[in-house]
Parts: sequence; structure tokens; C-alpha cells
Amino acid sequence: AQDHPVCTLPGFLRSAHRAGALDIAFKRMGDMVLEDMDLIDRGLPPMRSKRAERETVSRMRSKPVDKN
Repeated sequence: AQDHPVCTLPGFLRSAHRAGALDIAFKRMGDMVLEDMDLIDRGLPPMRSKRAERETVSRMRSKPVDKN
């Protein structure tokens, strides 16, 4: 919920978890990416994919994008 106390914590970051070891989970993740790509191709904003912000990425261990 938007009014949950955890949302007011400094540095709180909410992120969807899209992982799973089942074939169906991997298929669904791929479907979500393809659905967003279709929206982008039609000039619409994606529903699930979000732009990686350098401020957020710099706090991640895996560093999914280069930091200049």
C-alpha cells in the first residue's frame, strides 16, 4: 500500500521480483519483455520495464549498466 510506513524510509526502493527457476516463469518473463517491446514499437510507454537510473544502479551489487 502507498501509505505503508516502510515507504517513508530513507533510501527505500520498491522493485518487482521477476525470477524463478521454473520453465513457465522464464517464459512469462520473456512474454513481459516482448509485450513491453511491442508497446515501445507502437510509440507507447512500457507497462513493466523501467529506465535504469544511475543513482539507483550505483547502489546495486551487480551493476547492470556501466557507471561513467
